[in-house]
Amino acid sequence: MKQQSGSSSMRVLPVPPNALGGVIGILTAEEEKDDTPFFKVLLKIITDNLKNAVNLIKQHYMWLVPLAALWIWLGSIPMISSLMNNPIIKFAIFITASWNTWVGKAFFAGFIGREIVPFIREIKKVGFWAALKARGSRLTRTYTVAIKAFVKKGKDAFIIMLCFAGAGMMLANAISRNNHIDKYLVVFLTALGLSFALSRGLTEPIIKLVRAGWRDIMHLFKKDNSKLTVATLFIAIASFALGMILSIIFAFVRVTNNFVDPTGYIVGGVLIVAGLTWYFIGARKNQQQVQPAQPAKTTQPS
Repeated sequence: MKQQSGSSSMRVLPVPPNALGGVIGILTAEEEKDDTPFFKVLLKIITDNLKNAVNLIKQHYMWLVPLAALWIWLGSIPMISSLMNNPIIKFAIFITASWNTWVGKAFFAGFIGREIVPFIREIKKVGFWAALKARGSRLTRTYTVAIKAFVKKGKDAFIIMLCFAGAGMMLANAISRNNHIDKYLVVFLTALGLSFALSRGLTEPIIKLVRAGWRDIMHLFKKDNSKLTVATLFIAIASFALGMILSIIFAFVRVTNNFVDPTGYIVGGVLIVAGLTWYFIGARKNQQQVQPAQPAKTTQPS
């Protein structure tokens, strides 16, 4: 059925053929036209969370209070030198994100509330294996979409991957502080949380935030915004999660062993610069190719 030009309720963004079947809905025209700025989307997410903070604490206090107590106690371990090398204590620090930054702790608590608590509820309803299988299937379908989109996009996909994987490494550095292995769990959980968010669809707050930021950057550089499709969003979020996971390398190979280590920032920044350089060089070449050739000058006989 043909749509009239004045009607936009059925217009959608271009996506790879059959790539989105059974995973997410395609952007509607209303979502496509949504031009809410990045910082406004971010402010809404923050204010919504603050409004719900009291209710969330009331709802989750049974695990939030013990977790906070563990953070305080395990955070004091460096002052109790006899416990520093205890393997049980080390594992407790790793599994509770006690030595991560407060940003990392917030991500950790957010993952528990957003993913673990609902997963436990699902287990009570359908059983452990059924709940686990459902989550696994959702992630498999989501990354199948990302791979199909990557193959479809070709060179553009590599540019997106470099930039967003670099950004993922930088965030991993920020929430781990010094890239030590005892702080890596939060990095992995954040990447997993992003993957689950993507599997739930493009209306997820974090996905909308990425899209708004990308769109604002394109507007800033006065670039064509038509390439911001469902496919590119899948590649971007998947690459960001991949960059976070690959940052485990910096737990073993890093610039310094100091309290703060910048390896993730350095490598991530290099990847972003490489991706942007590739993008602008390609854009310049394309611009030169589409420019019409200048007619040769001829001399008139005297």
